[in-house]
Amino acid sequence: RDVREPLSEYDGTRGHFDFREVAEAKTYDIYVSPTPSGEGALLLGKGLKASGSLVKGFVAGRDFWAFVVWRDAFGKESRPSVPFKFRLEDHFVEK
Repeated sequence: RDVREPLSEYDGTRGHFDFREVAEAKTYDIYVSPTPSGEGALLLGKGLKASGSLVKGFVAGRDFWAFVVWRDAFGKESRPSVPFKFRLEDHFVEK
């Protein structure tokens, strides 16, 4: 599990989420929280089809914890994944 900066406009507000895909999964949701407990988590990536999808809505230079939830073909939701910590920095110099 990892979050990569995009190839352009890398201002710390968006990233590509890489995670282990599950064979039964039809879609994935990414919840992001300012705490490892998940308190105050927001759904920032909804209905993603695969790992590597671009997710937006972060504040640059802050620590966040992400949780992945998947849904099967019948809409049944999985339990949230173990949280993983990430931080995106603002590297976009042309502002």
